[in-house]
Amino acid sequence: LKEHCKKTKFEVRGIGLMLAIKFLTDNERHNSYLVAKIVFEMIEEGVMLCFSGDFDTILCFPPLTIDKEGIDKSISILDKVLSKKDL
Repeated sequence: LKEHCKKTKFEVRGIGLMLAIKFLTDNERHNSYLVAKIVFEMIEEGVMLCFSGDFDTILCFPPLTIDKEGIDKSISILDKVLSKKDL
């Protein structure tokens, strides 16, 4: 995530596979436009995500039955989506 988000401030919170990634602008304002673009592109690629808070946070909560292959594929798709963005 840090490789692709050099210009954007973010924080990652969570335990286990349930994660929240919050994106902020330079002046600590919400970055809802960026989050919406990322979420919708991930959904188009087959990874279900949603946003929370003031639409500045991506929520990741995979099914309890997910296997390592599913996790690796989701991370690969997130990597692909983030590499398209100028973050």
